[in-house]
Amino acid sequence: MKNEKQINEICRKESKVLAVKEWLCVLFFLAAIVTAVIYLKALSNAVDPLLGIEADQTAVKTIIITFSVFAVSVIAGYFYNKFLSKELNRLWEQKQLLF
Repeated sequence: MKNEKQINEICRKESKVLAVKEWLCVLFFLAAIVTAVIYLKALSNAVDPLLGIEADQTAVKTIIITFSVFAVSVIAGYFYNKFLSKELNRLWEQKQLLF
């Protein structure tokens, strides 16, 4: 009876970790879409000759900042995904010990 409760608790934790991993993938694609939209908007503003050179400099800064934030979020997501994978392995090992 005690083992069943522990196994159910482990399964509940596993399902939470798997749900977080799925949301991590969704968030990656949302971040990629937002980055693409900001990039295209910055480029379209830079092409307008009436805005002058300040628009070009602003567009370059916007693009650099956007890609930097995107790169940091991708790297952080990668390491968080690896952490979640280790957590899943640990939970699986605990479950195997209870069987």
